[in-house]
Amino acid sequence: MKIILTTCLLLLFNLQAKKIDVSIFTELQQTVNEISEKNNKGFLYMEITHINKGKTQAIPITGLLMDDNGHLATLYLDQKRFVSCSVWIDEQEYKASYLYSDKLKGFTILKLDGEAPVDKLSPAVFGDPTLLKNGEFLIALTPTNPDFGHIPLVNLCSVAGTLESNRDLIYVNGLSTHRAAGMAPVGMPLLNLEGKIVGLYVGNGVIMTDSFEKGCRNLLEKISKGEDLNDPSDLPWDGFSYKVINQDFSEAMNVSQSSVLVTRVIDESPATKAGLQAGDIITAIDNKPFTRKGRPILSQARKWLDAEIGRSCEINFERNGKKLAGTITFVKRPKSDSISVDELGLTINNITPLDFYAYRLHKKAGVLVSSIEKGSPAATSTYFGRPLISPGDIILEIDHNKISNIHDLRTIINEIRLSKKKEVLIKLLDGSVSKFVSLNTAIGQKTKKADK
Repeated sequence: MKIILTTCLLLLFNLQAKKIDVSIFTELQQTVNEISEKNNKGFLYMEITHINKGKTQAIPITGLLMDDNGHLATLYLDQKRFVSCSVWIDEQEYKASYLYSDKLKGFTILKLDGEAPVDKLSPAVFGDPTLLKNGEFLIALTPTNPDFGHIPLVNLCSVAGTLESNRDLIYVNGLSTHRAAGMAPVGMPLLNLEGKIVGLYVGNGVIMTDSFEKGCRNLLEKISKGEDLNDPSDLPWDGFSYKVINQDFSEAMNVSQSSVLVTRVIDESPATKAGLQAGDIITAIDNKPFTRKGRPILSQARKWLDAEIGRSCEINFERNGKKLAGTITFVKRPKSDSISVDELGLTINNITPLDFYAYRLHKKAGVLVSSIEKGSPAATSTYFGRPLISPGDIILEIDHNKISNIHDLRTIINEIRLSKKKEVLIKLLDGSVSKFVSLNTAIGQKTKKADK
């Protein structure tokens, strides 16, 4: 009797356990369905027509709706190869125009045409991928083409691990890229169980979306303000570089590997104003000390020094065993004044502290040659096949007149234009060597009128 009763209890327990197991999977399936249904209106099937090796090709790719104004974000596209973009909404085809690409952050912004029913769509919502834990469920959602009735393909997968470095990656278990004909797995979003995008499939792996989203948002803000999208000066700048500390350096200098070494500080930069010098050891940022547990030190530094114009952060550092602190405020990357001298075929800039380090200059006197025009007097070759003037050279004098800045240069060039001189003598600093070159203004472009 006891055996029968025990057996009945075990059967009852097993049946109850099975019901619980089925209930758990049913709830998970319902969650996946709800998330895919809610979010698929923000993920669009697109075909990018581009030029590849001289031939025009169409590639399927996923676009993410970023706002109610019809701006779409996708992975980086080369503008030089871009031809057109078709977007499908409710099985109807629309066009999207190219606006901007950022190769560093890996994104491109497109704009849907005015006829597209943006009001039927929902902007994508992003989450924080740095909070992902191993084993956490993710949902891959792929928009499809007409052959699949534009019904999204859904896949439940899980996080195997994450790697945060120069390119933050998510390793995913059970990820299907839906490589059926005409699918758009490239750019496919991966969502957490809150329905927020944390990763994008890039063709050979999954990247975290935090820097992708931030880059897109910053660009959309510029668009809303009517700013120049291609202004290189609109980049955040702190004016210093750093690297991780290896074991040999740590032992030789008796410093912790849970820190970063300042390798270069540019004059007149935010880092200089914060008191940093090359050789300093940064131990904490915004009162957060580095730790060798979890994310790599370089990744921690890059995250905490996430540049944004106007943002300030506190730096704790050591110099010769002394503990110091300062505050860095990110500013726009400095942009030097420049002038194009068509008679000589030169573009010339004032020398900024950034130029001084970028071009590895030895003197801050004079003006910097930033580019030369092909076929111009400056591009005339010497007997050794080298142009008379090269980018990075510093002009110190023109016709024995000292040049300290763009203002001096403009004055001398106007005199040359008015006098219609055919030969111009220029004193250059090529690295650490001074030299004279004579340019024939009759070569290349015609002489312009003097500046007013």
